[in-house]
Amino acid sequence: LSDDPALTLRGRQMALKSASNGRFCGLHLGHKEGIFSCQHRYAPRSAWLQVSQHSSSPNLHDSSHMALRLVLDENNVSCMDSPSGFGCWHDRGHERTQKWKDFGIIDAGDGKIALRGSREGHFCAVKDDRIVCNSDLPVGDAVFEAITDEPLTAAVVQCKDPAAAATFIVERKDLKSSHVALRCKGQDSFLAADKHGGLVGCTAKEPWTALYSRVSWWDAKTATLRSSTSHLFFEASDPELDAEVKADNLDGTGWALFKVLLVGGYETVWPLVRGVSLGNWFLLEKWMDPNLFMNSTGSQRLEPFRDPCTAIDERGLLVELGTKESKQRMEKHWSTWIIEKDIIWLATHGINAERVPFGY
Repeated sequence: LSDDPALTLRGRQMALKSASNGRFCGLHLGHKEGIFSCQHRYAPRSAWLQVSQHSSSPNLHDSSHMALRLVLDENNVSCMDSPSGFGCWHDRGHERTQKWKDFGIIDAGDGKIALRGSREGHFCAVKDDRIVCNSDLPVGDAVFEAITDEPLTAAVVQCKDPAAAATFIVERKDLKSSHVALRCKGQDSFLAADKHGGLVGCTAKEPWTALYSRVSWWDAKTATLRSSTSHLFFEASDPELDAEVKADNLDGTGWALFKVLLVGGYETVWPLVRGVSLGNWFLLEKWMDPNLFMNSTGSQRLEPFRDPCTAIDERGLLVELGTKESKQRMEKHWSTWIIEKDIIWLATHGINAERVPFGY
């Protein structure tokens, strides 16, 4: 799951708010060339920009080829990195100005973004009464907060780092059904494919149904997923590009084949019981902790009971220790033999069932 703003902002409307002065950026009312300035206390209509992939981009994930258009104007006015500053106006089709329409959306950290202009490859920063793309680094006046029309959601991408892999929790009514809903772990949302472009992301608040299918009966890991509305297969792209996943594949081959792995105790394909017994916790077993069955009454040192047949089980131990010593020893044992850290370790290593023995 990627929070890269170049991905999450694509297709969205946003208003820029300067991180340095806290003001919104919009059309400079006193400037005839459509130059932007960051002097507004609130986001005016002229502040809203439509973010889309620029037509010159060779691949979907190239964040150096994003287009910004003014939402206010019905004629689809493009924004440019011009020598006089960042602005939005009607283009007359000059080849030089076409290149000025490309912007890179860069993650500046702490939920902020930076814009890299294409004219000289510099970052756009607040300068006096306008935004000028002439900064070398995405810091200070070159950092903005992107205010969006709706909350941003994580995009699903293909990457090479196993540690970055996302976990999805399967929800389905019938274990034998091919209809599954994938809940994005930690996102409070479900996986869904956009009905227009097929982009896959954690965008659905309610379960969104995908069609799961194993490629062959003998291979339990290799599978395909299809949109239940468009019936197109989910397809990834070259991980070198860290590209998005889209539901746009027709035949379910190639990059549309996925290996499904069971991780962290969360079910992904077919529920399996992977259990362990938490012995000697609430029902003592002498062989597991012989020291627990030693005599400490009247001494700081643990010693065996004189009679080897004494305290061979939990009841016998408590009788020999007496009420006070039994209470202290058992409460210490219960609170230390298994602790919350142990349960977390079991869950992260794939254990999803526990047997906890109790005495009568």
